[in-house]
Amino acid sequence: QPPLDYWIGKIFYSVSVTDFSVRLPAALFGTATVYLLTRISVEKFGLATGLILGTYLALNHYHIYYSQEARPYSLAIFLFVAMLYILDRINAETRPSRRLYFTLFIVVLLFLHTRTLTPLLGVSLLAVFFLVAWLISRKDIIARGKHRNIAIILSTAVGCYLPAFINIYRANTRYLSNQSDLHTLIISGIQGMAPGKIWPVISTQSGNAGLLMLMLAAALPLLFLRGHDRSKSPIWISTLAFLCILLLAHFFIHHARSPLPLRPPYAFYLLPLLILIAGAALQGIQSLIKKPGRHKLFIGFLVLDFLSPQAVSTYPFKEMNMRTGWRSLATFASTYFDDNHLMLFETMAARDHWH
Repeated sequence: QPPLDYWIGKIFYSVSVTDFSVRLPAALFGTATVYLLTRISVEKFGLATGLILGTYLALNHYHIYYSQEARPYSLAIFLFVAMLYILDRINAETRPSRRLYFTLFIVVLLFLHTRTLTPLLGVSLLAVFFLVAWLISRKDIIARGKHRNIAIILSTAVGCYLPAFINIYRANTRYLSNQSDLHTLIISGIQGMAPGKIWPVISTQSGNAGLLMLMLAAALPLLFLRGHDRSKSPIWISTLAFLCILLLAHFFIHHARSPLPLRPPYAFYLLPLLILIAGAALQGIQSLIKKPGRHKLFIGFLVLDFLSPQAVSTYPFKEMNMRTGWRSLATFASTYFDDNHLMLFETMAARDHWH
């Protein structure tokens, strides 16, 4: 894996070796993600809908779990949402400053160094999207210039990251599966895009609201065709298309190289994009409600359907014992074994004591 999460962990580990210190970075990044996504949602969809979406993420069991895990997933989600936030700031300003563009470059470069493949795939696809937007936005000179600059920044960040990616790729002999036939790889990748393999990842991340969020995402193009807020809908239609292409490409590449299922945290871009797309669809539905009194009923429905199930399922995840006993394992292994021994683990489950 790229070194960013290890560098951050090294800093915290040098201060304290407790479980609290080791897991603190993930908790900080998880909290910051809730703040950024809430801010984006409030600015785009209004105070009520934005707070509901932000609270949903704060209560989401998947987000809580990986905000306590000493792994790079929480960091990757935070930097991905930060990248979306800066892109939104650039889109909102008539003439974005160089400092804002430079901030985007730094955030994207850091994001690429969180995981090996997924950020590279996402940023490369995003660069293609902005390149296409630059080519088709000939009438709007200001928007065309911003799209060109963003495409250049994303491509430059990818170019800066490629040497590190190539080194990791060469060092990891298990990166590709044993299947060497190109036809077999393509067939495996296509089979990996089956809905039955994608849905478990979606349901794991979104919980009880997964089906509702998919329904809202499917309704978004229909709301756009009906004329809902056409000045903003193209952005969210593009976001929906980006998510679909990225998700399918990710599953294709993963299953082409591995027979194992895609672990939910690998698709760390999924939950933030689903939340924002659902927020855009909810905004469109609210625009169709003519009577003011029914808006309150609609907000009440969102609270019941989005937040109540999350609040019920959050407590068990918050109380889950995250202590792994890895220090006891390290002491045990170094005391009784040396480099002439081979240790085989039946399970990596947490242990209070190692004997």
